[in-house]
Amino acid sequence: MSVDDTQILPVTNRTPELVAQLVSVWERSVLATHTFLSEAEVTEIKPFVPQAIGSVDKLVVAERNEAPVGFMGVEAGRLEMLFLDPTVRGQGLGRQLLTYGIECLGVRELTVNEQNPQAVGFYEHMGFATYKHTDLDEEGRPYPLLYMRSQEGAPVAEHSVVYRPVDESDLPALAEVLRGLWHTDTPTEEYASLEALHDVLDCLSWSTFAIVAEVDGEAAGICCANIGADRGNGSFARWGELRDEVEQRLQETDSAAAARYRAYLDASYAVNKALIADAGIAHEAEIVLLAIGSRARGLGIGRALIMRVTERLGEAGAPGAFLFTDTDCDWGFYDHLGLKRAAEHWRGADDYEGLPKGMFLYRVPC
Repeated sequence: MSVDDTQILPVTNRTPELVAQLVSVWERSVLATHTFLSEAEVTEIKPFVPQAIGSVDKLVVAERNEAPVGFMGVEAGRLEMLFLDPTVRGQGLGRQLLTYGIECLGVRELTVNEQNPQAVGFYEHMGFATYKHTDLDEEGRPYPLLYMRSQEGAPVAEHSVVYRPVDESDLPALAEVLRGLWHTDTPTEEYASLEALHDVLDCLSWSTFAIVAEVDGEAAGICCANIGADRGNGSFARWGELRDEVEQRLQETDSAAAARYRAYLDASYAVNKALIADAGIAHEAEIVLLAIGSRARGLGIGRALIMRVTERLGEAGAPGAFLFTDTDCDWGFYDHLGLKRAAEHWRGADDYEGLPKGMFLYRVPC
């Protein structure tokens, strides 16, 4: 069902029945997206939700078949809440709600959990930028918050952005980008840096080309791809040699942490292989990695890198491409690009416990 089947309606009568329906939407949304919260914590927060829904100044509901599938609350130009039922995510409904809030209710500011990267990415792509960070949420709990403000009409800082092939000298900066994104739960800073460097090299080792976004003279983003989706035909043999050297250093630095990392990689590869089978993919190209550092976000670099890589894949004759992402990443970015999710896997009792809650495969037109 598309956004065209949805009605965006300001609420004039907050009946107990409607509030109960919205609380149900809230709960399903939070369980799907706020993976940093345990189910017990969600249950603890839930009793306070009806009061928040009932007291917010402006309440707007998205309905399909006369049932709410999303809602938004606004107070004095500030977005206080925006939640979607997981069944409608990736269909443009969040954009439709927020656009209504911006154009009709004057939304200019919002607060978002830093540990909800898909929401952060969504708001950045909608033109919001962080102006304040706190280590605790507004109830004093250890959940960092980002305070964001619309950049419409604001002066934009000028940056020099250059897109070019990757170079070995980029490795330290790229490892730092990945460390900040995905390698934070590690025993030491030294180990985290090595693990992130291994991650970069592992992706490069099975890629046939890679494009770096250089911001103000330093590599701040990367997108690499394999034209034939055959991880044995990577053209950068040197990256594989360096990766193996770094893996040995990981073992020497902390063998237990290295074993957990290897178990995670093996489990991820197994799930990704199953996703390929579920999606019915044969000989399409793979976008192996897209990573953007925090200082480069909001500059349109992610979209620009994807465009450059898909153009090159198309020129090489690739009939199509695919990519993997998961709930530890800004997977909402791909939804907002209009890409289609072709397969998904939700972590079960038999899966390696370190895997993300959800793992996805998206198709990418070339």
